[in-house]
Amino acid sequence: MQTTITGRHLRIPDETREFIEERLERFLRYFNRISSVQVTVSPQQDEVNVELVVHVIRGVTLVAAERAADAHAALDLAAEKIERKLIQLKEKIQEHRAKKVQSGSGKEAEAEKEAIEDYLEDAMEDLREELT
Repeated sequence: MQTTITGRHLRIPDETREFIEERLERFLRYFNRISSVQVTVSPQQDEVNVELVVHVIRGVTLVAAERAADAHAALDLAAEKIERKLIQLKEKIQEHRAKKVQSGSGKEAEAEKEAIEDYLEDAMEDLREELT
């Protein structure tokens, strides 16, 4: 996972960078196919604005922005939003896969049922011919 940390109109201290990187590593617990994460930290009046842009598989992009008194609090709030979105994305993918498996099994069962009905019809016709 590539991580880009940018500070707009401010310099981000090394300890804050380490905190951000540690916090972003937790995203891999929820979804392991993250290609890159961009973090932008910018001051706004008396608060700090943190924006997270997470690029996931197949062009899916998740975005969250939060304001708080300090960068740590704003990052935690934005990261929680991203984590919820990652969980939803993973559940959506798992549900989609489950539906594919179920629909595939249903088609096979239906085809097998039709084959049995055709066989029974042929057997009945053969019996009728033998009886006449």
